[in-house]
Parts: sequence; C-alpha cells; structure tokens
Amino acid sequence: LDIHWRFDRLPQIANIEFDALWERRSYVTLAGQSVATLGALDALMVTCVHGTKEQWRQWRWVVDAVRQMRAVPQGDWNTVREYARATGCEEGLAVAVALANKMVPGSSPFAAGTRATQLADQAWNQAANNDSPFGDISRKKQIERLQWMLRTLPSARSAGSVAYRVGWANLDLAEVQLPRELIWAYPLLRPYLWNRRLRSGSYGGHRPGG
Repeated sequence: LDIHWRFDRLPQIANIEFDALWERRSYVTLAGQSVATLGALDALMVTCVHGTKEQWRQWRWVVDAVRQMRAVPQGDWNTVREYARATGCEEGLAVAVALANKMVPGSSPFAAGTRATQLADQAWNQAANNDSPFGDISRKKQIERLQWMLRTLPSARSAGSVAYRVGWANLDLAEVQLPRELIWAYPLLRPYLWNRRLRSGSYGGHRPGG
C-alpha cells in the first residue's frame, strides 16, 4: 500500500479535490473484497504526473500510460485535455502522450508539441542508457533533476512552490531531528546537509539502493 499526502509534491500539479476524486471513483476486487480506487480519468492523470516527475526512468510507467490511453474513447480526448489543463496535469500529459506514441504509435490521437517531444526524447534516451538523474547523489544529477522540474512546471506561479521546497525538504527532517521549537532552522541547515550528501554520496547513513 503506497500512501502519499498528495499526487505531486507541488500543489499546482494534480490539483484535484478529494470529493471530486471520490465521486468519480471506480472499484476493483481484491481478495474477494470490493475496494474503491481512482476512476479511469484520474488514474491516467496520476500516471502522467508521476511518470513525468520521475522523468519516466522506468519504461513500465510508459506501458501503463499506453494501456490507459488506448482505453480512452476517441471522442473523449478533448475532455481529457481540458481536464489536464484545469488540474495542472497538462505538461505531464503532453510528455506522456509523446512517450506513449513513441512506444506504440497511435496510443493517443493527439500529437505532442515540440517541447514535450524533446522532453520525451530526453527521458527515453536516458532510460535506454540507464543515465536517469536518479539513484546517484551528485551535483550534476541534482542540477539535472531541478532543470527537469522547472521545464515541466504547469505555470510560472508554481515556481514559488519550487523555491519553498528547495528551502524545506523531508530528507532534512529525516536526517536531523530538531525539537519542535527549532523547526524554523531547517532552511538554515539545508546547504550543509545538501553538501554533505554530495560529498558522501548518501542520504544520512543510507546509500541509494542500499
């Protein structure tokens, strides 16, 4: 069971109210029990934003996107695009469409724009060469991840959320536990902790993949 506070770390991406998600829910049967899960449209959006956030480094996520897109009736694609735009998922959808059509032509009737296609090509090539900027803690990879995040933002407004996230990170809280009254000091510790990770190649005492 994978539990998250949000579908994406930035509030502008996948900005969907729970009540709306619940109203569109579908059900699956697990061990003889009927369990509520995301409806088809919301599940597609989650695949798109999650894959794009993680730079599509695993092709199984592209396979998920292909399967979900091929299940969308041709006449519903304008609704899909409008919903993606309204919920901050448009950039993720565009990159996902480019990748899905690259893997299985015709997965979506839409053609991705030039920028989304370039991003998709970058993600595809990095996955093929096992060169995705994940799993390796280095200055170069950290900068690559930040660049990718900035290039896939849904709006200029969301850049403020990126700046806030740069100052506050869950990793910092996990590595150094400050008392509640010193929570304000985490942004001051951020440069030290970030540089320590770069020098040691690990998050605290944990190395990627270890």
